[in-house]
Amino acid sequence: MVRLSAQAQNCQTEVRIDDKYGPTRTTNYTLGVGENRITFYVVDITHTEPWVINTYTLVVHRLAIVRGEPPFDPTSQ
Repeated sequence: MVRLSAQAQNCQTEVRIDDKYGPTRTTNYTLGVGENRITFYVVDITHTEPWVINTYTLVVHRLAIVRGEPPFDPTSQ
């Protein structure tokens, strides 16, 4: 599980997650095995409908658990 949050630099914009109407607060995501795409939308909130100004996509690739593999040891690298 990952916890996501983002902040806009302008007070007239907000960052929303997964949808231009999505949450603006910190959000928890459960990651599946393989590719996980999470999209952040920067929206202008000065209009009656939010206008998408920019989008950012975060791609997280989660590997499957391999049985019999030793646990990660950062000192061995």
